[in-house]
Amino acid sequence: MKTSALATFALAVSLAFCARGDAADFEEGDYFELDRWFVGAAPALVLPEGGAGFNHAGGATLRGGYYLNEFWALELAGTLAENRQAASAEILWHWWGYERLDPFFTFGFTDWFATDFGPSGGLGTFYHIDDHWSLRFDVATTLGVSDGCDMIYLFSVGIQRSW
Repeated sequence: MKTSALATFALAVSLAFCARGDAADFEEGDYFELDRWFVGAAPALVLPEGGAGFNHAGGATLRGGYYLNEFWALELAGTLAENRQAASAEILWHWWGYERLDPFFTFGFTDWFATDFGPSGGLGTFYHIDDHWSLRFDVATTLGVSDGCDMIYLFSVGIQRSW
């Protein structure tokens, strides 16, 4: 289990350095001013299936990240549930945006400590309240590959601040 935590940390650090290198190449136009950094918090519901080794649980998810451009963002997240914790490194892809409604996909890896490690993916949407505050709705899943083949689902609704 320590190997998967180290792999998640190494992936997060390498993605952070890639983000800093690509950010200088992004050209902003007069029509669009991008808030690059963001943090968010959300209550979460964790539903493990297939013998994932823990019970359904409520908890909280904390997120932080950096936008490379208007379509791609790198994100680190931590989830604290009643009987498990998780860390994840993900990429957000905003595939189609509106004035206020902004849907996205997530791709990455999640480590449910002492339970499972594996690829994760999800979908969600933002409802932008103003230029800096947004409501965020997420549905994500992790395919656990380290301890059998099971799924862990995460549902969250929260708020996010960008600057």
